[in-house]
Amino acid sequence: MQSNHESLVAEEPTVAKAIPRKRGRKNDVSANEDEIEQEKKHTSRPVQQTTIPHNGRRPRRPQQFHPAKNYQIAQGVNIKPVPKIT
Repeated sequence: MQSNHESLVAEEPTVAKAIPRKRGRKNDVSANEDEIEQEKKHTSRPVQQTTIPHNGRRPRRPQQFHPAKNYQIAQGVNIKPVPKIT
């Protein structure tokens, strides 16, 4: 088992250099600026405000109805107060 391990170490793995990838149209020379402008006009859509702005802090979530705690209330069962042991 040890000899096998040594043979694995002896072989130097060939490291492939990563080719830096050019992102977006910024570096693309073939595309004309007019074409890019037209594309931008096509794809851009009006910004819709979906959320109501809150002033710095989020509004509290309404308290959820807890089915386990309020099981009997939900079932409509008469809940009698627990008699205190004196």
